[in-house]
Amino acid sequence: MQNIRTTVTMLLAFTVLTGFAYPLAVTGLAQVLFPAQANGSLILEKGKPVGSSLIGQPFDDPRYFWGRPSATTPFPDNAASSSGSNLAEGNPALLKSVQERLAALRAADPGNTRPVPVDLVTASASGLDPDISPAAAEYQVPRVARARGLDPARVRALAANIDRKSAAPWGAGKGPADTVWMGVIDGEGRAVTFIQSTYHEYGSGVVLKDSGIVWQNRGCSFSLDEHALTALQPLRKPFHTLNPALALFDDGRSMVYGNMGGDGQPQSQSAVFTRYASFGMNPQEAVSAPRWLLGRTWGQTSDTLKLEARFPTEVVSQLKHYGHEVEVLQDWDEAMGHAGAIVRHANGVLEGGADPRSDGAVAVY
Repeated sequence: MQNIRTTVTMLLAFTVLTGFAYPLAVTGLAQVLFPAQANGSLILEKGKPVGSSLIGQPFDDPRYFWGRPSATTPFPDNAASSSGSNLAEGNPALLKSVQERLAALRAADPGNTRPVPVDLVTASASGLDPDISPAAAEYQVPRVARARGLDPARVRALAANIDRKSAAPWGAGKGPADTVWMGVIDGEGRAVTFIQSTYHEYGSGVVLKDSGIVWQNRGCSFSLDEHALTALQPLRKPFHTLNPALALFDDGRSMVYGNMGGDGQPQSQSAVFTRYASFGMNPQEAVSAPRWLLGRTWGQTSDTLKLEARFPTEVVSQLKHYGHEVEVLQDWDEAMGHAGAIVRHANGVLEGGADPRSDGAVAVY
C-alpha cells in the first residue's frame, strides 16, 4: 500500500510539474523574452498573419527571385506537412521532379545557359526552407533584371546586400520640410492631385512683389561640390520626396492620393495605395490604418523606424530582432504625415478618406 501511495504521489507531482508548471514557465518566458519567435515568426498584414519568415512561398512570376522547391503535400510549403521527398538519388520520381523544375527555369530564362544551382531543383529536408543560396540568386539575376527593366549589375548588387536577419543601415535625413497635399475629382471625372511645399517655414524668404507668392527654397538640397551626387547643374531638379499621385484602374476607377511628412511621404503613399488597391480597404480605412516612417519628418532629427502604437507588439518585437532602432509613437501620430485619397468609380460614385491625424477633410458639393 505504501508503494502504491508513493507511486500515485510521484505521478501526480510530475504530472503537475512537467505537464503544467514547466510548459507554462517556458511559454511565459518565451512570450516575454522573444514573443515574435515564440509565436512562429509571423508576417502580419492588417494585424492578421499572412505567413512566416521561417516558411517559403512558391513563385512563378519572372519578376521575383524564386525560392527553393517544396516537397510538402497536398500543396507546396505546407507547414502542417513538413518533410522532404525521402526519395533516393536514383529514384525515377525524383529525377522527373528535377527535370520539370529545370524545364521551368529554362523556359523562364531561355538565354541562360549557366549550370542551375542544386537548391533551385531540389527540396530541403523540411520542405519549407525560405532561403536560397547566393549562387541561386545569382543564377536568377538576368531574368529578374530583364523582367523589371533594370541593369543586371544593379540587381546583382541589391541581391548581394540582402541579409534577412539584419536591418540594413539607414542613411541620414536631409532636414525639415513643409508640405501640403490636395486632391479633387469633378463630376465629369477630371482629376487633379497637387502638392505644394515651400520647404522651410518661409521658403527662401523671397516674396514676389505683385503676387505675394513666397518662393520655395528646394535649391538648398543641391551641393556646390561639383563631384557630389546632388551637384548644382543646369536642368537638374533637387532631391525631394514630393510625388502627387494618380492611379487609373482597368475597371474605370481613378484615384488621387498623397501625403506630406518628410521621408514618410513615399512610404505612406505606398501604404495607402496598396491597402486600397490590393487589400480591399476603402479610402478612409486605408488612410486611418496604422502607419510607419523610416527616417525623418518635418522638424525632427531622428532616423529611427517609427511605428504607431496600434501595430501589434509582435511586429515591434520582430523588427527590433532584425536590428531596427524602433521608436513607438502615439496611436494616431502626426509624424506620419497628413494623407488623403479620393476615388471615382466608373459609374460616377465618389468616395474619399481624410487623415484623422490632421485637420484635413473630405468635402463634396
